Amino acid sequence: MLAVGIGCLWFSRKDIPRKLSTLENFDFEAHFASLKKELEAIPNISNIEVHTPKLNMYMLYDDDDEDELAKFFPCTTQAAISFSINLPSRVQTLHHLREPNTGSENFNVLLNWANEAPVAYMSYEAADANVSPSSAIVVVRKFLENHFENNSKKFSFETIGPSPMHADFYISGNEFPSESEPIMSIRDESFAGVGYKDFRITYNPQEIENDNVALKIFIARYTESIASYYRTICYRNHLLDRSRETHSHLQDLLKVQTQPGLRGVVKRLFHAPKISKDLSISLLSEELSKMDLLEHLTSSKREQSLLPDSPFEEFAAAEVEGAPSRPSSSIREVIGLFEERYLKNLENMTVIGAGVFGGIIGSTITYLLGK
Repeated sequence: MLAVGIGCLWFSRKDIPRKLSTLENFDFEAHFASLKKELEAIPNISNIEVHTPKLNMYMLYDDDDEDELAKFFPCTTQAAISFSINLPSRVQTLHHLREPNTGSENFNVLLNWANEAPVAYMSYEAADANVSPSSAIVVVRKFLENHFENNSKKFSFETIGPSPMHADFYISGNEFPSESEPIMSIRDESFAGVGYKDFRITYNPQEIENDNVALKIFIARYTESIASYYRTICYRNHLLDRSRETHSHLQDLLKVQTQPGLRGVVKRLFHAPKISKDLSISLLSEELSKMDLLEHLTSSKREQSLLPDSPFEEFAAAEVEGAPSRPSSSIREVIGLFEERYLKNLENMTVIGAGVFGGIIGSTITYLLGK
């Protein structure tokens, strides 16, 4: 049996500006050669292979872009890096919050850039499904993060969560295959509401040679779907950021509108308009982010980068369903009421000010004429 953990992991350059202009004369071949050399210098790592079929292909993200994928600079599409890594139990314990139940010290790693995001696979031989390949993602990720942070001047190791994906996968041949069953199938064996999901991938050993071949078929079929799921996560995270901004401006506006005394009057006159403006902008940004999220899910299903009836379509749909939703029309009505209140107060203050100013002028003229 193969145990397989999945995440979204890749390398990034930390020695060059994360700007698109940097890529105009960027030497991708030297970039990957340097990365391979640094991996070869790690004693725990062996069997390194780097595949770069399209060195001139990269995604247009930089530090000025709000897209979370910008952290993987430069974002090279269709590149892949594979290696074996040995992490003794004591090392695994150092990189996990609790005793990791990986069931192994040797892991095969594949980091594969799909069209939309990088996908990481950690696979290894397991006696049964009582081990946690998700823990393998954690310990390998943290080991590489720490190594490159402390030992590399060029590279860092980055992640987009959830990494591990909240699911464990186990691949094994069907002991009693039948002609009516598909060559390969995925079955959800999870207990409802208990921990990560468990998926059993079974195949017909008369059609597929072994577990490793079955894994290659799984990767070829589902990598784009997994990448699309992680792209959905990026859209969701962007929406969450905009939602937090909206919530913060709402709290600021409520605080100003309910503050008593002269200080409250002053803040409502001079601070509330800017807060209302910022709230309106953040609310619009949040709505646009929600539209982008929904559009991405719709287009992914339409183009079948998210394969129908796959676990990853289900995961992506759950992220969209769980995205924050806000009564935008009601908030805009409240903003409108506060703005009307502000304008009325401003009008009253103007009338009072004009009256006071007129009185002062009148008194001054009377005084001067009296002389």
